[in-house]
Amino acid sequence: MKTDRAIKEYIIAIATNEGKADNTVKSYSRDLKIYEDFLNKNNITDIEEVDDLLLDDFVYQIDVKYAAASINRIKTTVRNLHRFLHFKYDIKDPSTNIHVNSGEKRLPIYATKEEIERLMGIFNSLGMEEGEQIEHKMLSNAIERAQDKIENNNFGIRKNLLEYDEVMNEQREIIYAERLRVLNGESMRESVYTMIDATVNHYVDAVIPEDTKPEDWDMVAFNEMWMPVFLRQVNLTEDQMNGHYSKEQFRADMIELGRSIYAEKEKEFPVEEH
Repeated sequence: MKTDRAIKEYIIAIATNEGKADNTVKSYSRDLKIYEDFLNKNNITDIEEVDDLLLDDFVYQIDVKYAAASINRIKTTVRNLHRFLHFKYDIKDPSTNIHVNSGEKRLPIYATKEEIERLMGIFNSLGMEEGEQIEHKMLSNAIERAQDKIENNNFGIRKNLLEYDEVMNEQREIIYAERLRVLNGESMRESVYTMIDATVNHYVDAVIPEDTKPEDWDMVAFNEMWMPVFLRQVNLTEDQMNGHYSKEQFRADMIELGRSIYAEKEKEFPVEEH
């Protein structure tokens, strides 16, 4: 399988089947562009030509070029790509030796190491014995500052939780309102049209680059996204291929087609008059 084809299939899969956010998909695309450029420099055009030694070389190159967080992200993306190809096409997975650092989880710092060492030095110089009650303004101030940091941190946690709950509640209200409309027999046509428009826009932008000619569009990739939803294959006509057919014209035509397919399906289930 061609490397560009394999990467494009994986991007389409995570965008549609896994429902990744647009920013996440863009991040994956950037990381895989780095990987694809590396393969091209090594004259690798077939993804099945990649072996563990070549991946070791790739890992070495990104290790000396990128920050730790970026390195882990790129490694994870490449590893997931090969796992996807292995499970879908039974292509050998050469990424099993790629190690991704999970990173150490740091505890919140409420009193710095320097503050603690300075206080310990003061108390040691005073010759205080173990178990003796400590009463010192510097210690009291340090404890007070640490308590303020803890309270501020806890406040931030509670605030984030409340904001998350608020978002979830808004989503529940939207879903329940839509459900109530359906149960009351109201038309959901406009809501469905809005979803169709958003879906088509995502498909078009994911597959068709800006300022490209129709002959360069990957209609196979587009139909792989389109078909599971709209159940009708899209093919460009000769006039569209050879004429001045733009991406925006194609977008408008696909939105119109998607709406018409829905309208046809809607006629199969007429709404009973009450």
